[in-house]
Amino acid sequence: MTFRSLVIIACATFALVPAAQAQPVSCDKAQTQLDLNICGAQAFEEADKRLNTAYKALMKDLDGEVKQLTRDGQRAWITFRDKECLAQAGGERTQASGSMWPMLHSMCLADLTRQRAQQIEERMGDCVGGGKSC
Repeated sequence: MTFRSLVIIACATFALVPAAQAQPVSCDKAQTQLDLNICGAQAFEEADKRLNTAYKALMKDLDGEVKQLTRDGQRAWITFRDKECLAQAGGERTQASGSMWPMLHSMCLADLTRQRAQQIEERMGDCVGGGKSC
């Protein structure tokens, strides 16, 4: 196969991806790798929204050193999450990564982000009534 043929195939493939992503995917019935990749991305998006909501609510109740430490901890956690999920997905995405890479990466991001949201939600519970974490 010539380089020109590869470029044409690649362009045609990428042209189809947005159209496929525009159609709703039933994640409980996903069968193709593209659908699984889309579902992984959706799971991460939902987890990230939950985390952002919890984090903003917690930060409203904090001030001073505790607020700065919490912000620093969250930034460090994001760095950890991103590097951990790259490691779990097999490293940075390359042409040799395979079609499962986006799903593996997104599902790791979703799992760790849900865990972090749970931690922050539990910490917010400690803040009620001037708890020790506030």
